[in-house]
Order: sequence, then structure tokens, then C-alpha cells
Amino acid sequence: METINIQDFDTDKYLNKYLNPKHQGKEAYIQKVTTRHNESVQRIKSDDNLSETQKNQYLKDLKKRFDARVDDINNTKYWVPPTQEQKDMMLRFIEIEAESQQTFLSSSLELSPLPAQTILENRLCVMLAQEAKERFSSIHADVIAGRVVQRFQLVARYIGFIRFAQKISRELQQMGDTALENPKPLKWIAKTAHLGHIMNLFAELGYIDAPKKRNGEINYSEFARSIGKAFDFEGSNIGTLTKMLSPETNNIEIHNIEKISIPHVKDIS
Repeated sequence: METINIQDFDTDKYLNKYLNPKHQGKEAYIQKVTTRHNESVQRIKSDDNLSETQKNQYLKDLKKRFDARVDDINNTKYWVPPTQEQKDMMLRFIEIEAESQQTFLSSSLELSPLPAQTILENRLCVMLAQEAKERFSSIHADVIAGRVVQRFQLVARYIGFIRFAQKISRELQQMGDTALENPKPLKWIAKTAHLGHIMNLFAELGYIDAPKKRNGEINYSEFARSIGKAFDFEGSNIGTLTKMLSPETNNIEIHNIEKISIPHVKDIS
């Protein structure tokens, strides 16, 4: 798995083939294989360069392969397009896998003392070198070969898994590009609590479009990581900044909060 270039892994192409297979069913596929087999039989029989002994041997080998192929087709369970319910289920499991991976990664980014880039690099390495083999070894070869398999949920989770790995890879690339363009963040002199409170005010008052969760609330973990790229603040701990961004966990004293006054962006536009 570690040898795969996941950025070239076209999950949309595979998913489209999986949800909308071109074949018309088992019997139609067997008929197609039979037609090709008969054409091969005729070519061997009409080949004047072969002796009768050679022809008989080739025909025997061809028949053996044909029978094995038909048996393989008959033993394969998935030969018809999935129902709409199954399609919806697969798309949902792709989302579930991505959400699960994001929850785990967000927790690491919030709690670990390591830099975000190191955490992402370590996580990507574990995903591709360990988790992929442990969780998806039974279907990996089929997916790479473009074959469809019956295990809807596992295939969906594998696609979600690869897409999330691709997302991490892109973020690491962006970090590298950003480091080259702007290697030194601005130095925040005041306390981390001040940074969190003021940045949250900027978001609430319309100056900053902060990252959002599905329910529309500010995603403080993502917000903290974005701020951390722009500012060198006390301790540079993303977990602490995450807490300081939330009004419920910011530890600035109330009388000091009242001293910070920023108008809504609409009032000065």
C-alpha cells in the first residue's frame, strides 16, 4: 500500500464504475465470454501453421481457461447495479469514514504538543503503511484492478479512507508552499487569551469567515490551526488557543473583556 501514489488514486472514477456498472448481468457476461471463446477456437482450428497435436493441446488449454472463467463468473455475487438504497448507504459510509478520521485527527492536533505538520505527516504514514493493510487488505487488490466486489460497506469506507489520506497530503503540500512563501509568522505579544478573544470577536462581528461545523457553529479547532499558521503566540499550543477562542472557556476577566470594543463590520462599511 505504501507504494501507491494516492494523489493519482481516482476514487470518483472507481465509485462511478461501482455504482453504474456497464454489464447487463451474469448471463449476458457469460454470453460475451462464450463468444470470445468460440472466436479463439475458430482461429486455432483454421491455423495451418499448427499440427493437429498442437491444435488439440491449445484447444484443451483454452477450454480449461474458459470453464474456469465461467465458474468464476457464476461464483461472483455482485453482477447487477446496486439498488438506490445501497447507493445511498455507500455514500453515507464514505462520509462516516471521513468524519471518523477527522475526529481522530482533530483530537491529535488539539492535544499533542507536536507541530501540526509533524502530526499530519505521522498520521498519513500510519494510515498508508499500517491501517490500509489491516483494514482493507481483503479488497485492496480488487479496487486497484478496477473490479467490483460485494462488500458495499467496506468498499465505501476504503474510498472515504483514501480521500481523507489525499486531503492530508494536500494540506501538507500547502504547508510546504506556505512555509516557502511566508516562513516566519507574526509575533503575538499579548496573552493567548487575548488572541483567542479578539479573533473570535472578528469572526462573530463579520471580519473573518471562520471554519464552521455542519451545524453552522464555529469549529474552534480548525480556527485555532489557521490562526497558528499566522501568529507566533505564547507557547504556540493549538489546544490552548482552541479553548481561548471559545467564550465559554476563555479565562480573560470580565472587566478586561469590557475594555475591548470592536464595531460590527456592517457599522463601518
